[in-house]
Amino acid sequence: MLISKITDRLDFNVFGDRAIRQSDGSMIIDATNADQPIIAGVVNMLKSIDREELIARDEGRMKLEKAGVNVAVTSTDRPTDDLGPDFADLWLLYTTIRERRPVNLVEFGSGWSTYVIASAIRENGIGRLVSFDTSKKWAEVTRSTLFGGLAEVCEVVHVASREIEFEGELAFQHDIPPQAQVDFIYLDGPPLTAERSIAVDPLILENNLSADAMIVVDGRPWNVDFLKRKLRQKYKVESDILFVLTVKGEKLLAANYMTAFAKCG
Repeated sequence: MLISKITDRLDFNVFGDRAIRQSDGSMIIDATNADQPIIAGVVNMLKSIDREELIARDEGRMKLEKAGVNVAVTSTDRPTDDLGPDFADLWLLYTTIRERRPVNLVEFGSGWSTYVIASAIRENGIGRLVSFDTSKKWAEVTRSTLFGGLAEVCEVVHVASREIEFEGELAFQHDIPPQAQVDFIYLDGPPLTAERSIAVDPLILENNLSADAMIVVDGRPWNVDFLKRKLRQKYKVESDILFVLTVKGEKLLAANYMTAFAKCG
């Protein structure tokens, strides 16, 4: 995937036995007894990723525009406090939907991804997206900016979320109506907290997944870890990158991009 190509060019060996590359390509750096050069190395590594990510985002924007998705992703009708699109991730999301052609799609957390998923569905000529958002404001913003016929293949629904405890772990769960068969889940909501960094919804919907379904998680490394541990069926898991910095045993920094769970029918 996109970001893996970036990390392949970074020299993690400078961190010695403080760095562990896991089988999925992710990195864990333990800075429990780290000196300043180690911390500086971490910062420089992240800066390198940032530079490459800017290039990837620009390429993603151009590819989306060439694919005819420019109307959806260049809208100026979203509020100024919008975080803005990550074109690299959006291009990856768009191509995934185009290639897999899912019919029933569920999204948690509406926004730029909603436009792109709906655009891919429209181009496929099959499928429908239901996007659930716990923010009434952002649900309405996204709903009112579904231009170019996207509203015909997409519904944005404002829902509440509940604070729950799932098998001893603090988490969130969206209050959504019962779902039939689901072919694709995109998880980018609700907003998480330091105490609750997990949304359990993909796990709750697991029995509704079709034989070739896919779950895509945008960032949310602790949620990714939770799903790896709790999903009961077999999946092929692929992550762009996962980087974790721990100090005195406490996880202080984590960065990852998209993680895909492709169900093995």
